[in-house]
Formats: sequence, structure tokens, C-alpha cells
Amino acid sequence: MKKIILSTLCLFLSFGMNAQEEKEKKDYRHAVGVGFGTGLAIDYSFKLNESISFTARYNKFDNELKDFKQEIDGQNMLIDITPDFQSFDVCVSYHPFKNAFRLIAGYGSFQSSDLTVSAVFAETITIGDVEFEAEDIGLLTIGMIWKKSLPYAGIGFGRAVPKNKRLGFGVEFGSYFASSPEVTLATTGLIEPTGSEDQRQLLEDSFASMKYLPYIQLRLSYAIF
Repeated sequence: MKKIILSTLCLFLSFGMNAQEEKEKKDYRHAVGVGFGTGLAIDYSFKLNESISFTARYNKFDNELKDFKQEIDGQNMLIDITPDFQSFDVCVSYHPFKNAFRLIAGYGSFQSSDLTVSAVFAETITIGDVEFEAEDIGLLTIGMIWKKSLPYAGIGFGRAVPKNKRLGFGVEFGSYFASSPEVTLATTGLIEPTGSEDQRQLLEDSFASMKYLPYIQLRLSYAIF
């Protein structure tokens, strides 16, 4: 009798374990995710098959850096860096080796793609016998604006839709491919004459190589069904 009971219990346990394994191995096709890195990202992904998935995501990066102290030509400057990037992306992921490694290509539509750098002198400046306060010397503001529609390419480790489980983790490295930014220049105070069109054009030529907007994200995903 004891042997029969033990055998029955073992049978039920075996069925339970198999059912749990089947449940855990459910083929999820839809997932949502949140990413942190070059800003905040939220996304939705759909898995077409084991090799291809599609992702729609929203990105936002506006973390301002204020009063960053930097020495320029022997003078201490206070620099504010204000990024303003917001985009909606559509991407396709391809797994060439049937594992977690993926190639990513897509397109980003930017609502804003601006970077502003402002600089003022941190201390008073003496020229001859005259001492000038920082606010009298003036403010230098450089703005950079990229195009609003940009192609994207990258690589990632971790599936857009977790495989056979609810939670997934991944990392992505990529770049938007832009043309050179349009540069604006504004000056106030004593340095106002330096804000000429010739100086603006020189700055634009200096920043001509800034054609890539990097994208780095650590992503946590959750399969919904």
C-alpha cells in the first residue's frame, strides 16, 4: 500500500514539474521594456520569429550639467551643458546566430535634437588697471541642432522579447547617423562683438565632424503575452 501511495505521489510530482516547465517555456511574442543610459527609454517589442523582432520606442535625454568648471587659456570658466533630445524610433532586430546577440537597424524621428553650451568667466578679470565682473564680461552661448530624421544602427546582447521567461535583461550600443549640426552663436556684454557671423561659421566648421549621436542603453524587459 505504501509503495502504491509513493508511486502515485511521484507521478503527480512528475506531472507538476513537467507542467511547470511547459509553462516556463511559453513562447512569448510581446514585451515592454525600460532602458537607462544615454537618457531614458521605454519601448514595446513584437517577436516575429526566433530571428527577427520589431521595436517601437521613445527616448528622452535632457540631463543638464551646470557650473562645470574648466580652465580655458588660463582663465577659469563656468560651463553649462544642456542637451535636449527626444525621439520616437522604429527598429528591427536580427539574431544571426540564434542566440542573444542581435544586429539592430532603424529610424529615429526627433522632436528635439539640440545641444546648448553656455560659458561665463568664473572670476573677475583685470585688464590694465580696470577690473571687470564676470557678468560685465558677458555670456557666450553655442547651440547645435541636428536634423530631425536620422537612421540608426547598433548591436545588442539580450532579446527584445525574453525567450521562455517573463523577465529579460540586455545592453545595446549604437548610433544615429546625422549630417553636421547647424551651429548658432550668441554673445552678450563686452564679448558681444565676438559673436559675428564669421566666428559662427568657424565654429560650425569646427563641429563638422560631429555626425554621430551615440546611443547606449541597459534594458530591462517584461514579456506580457
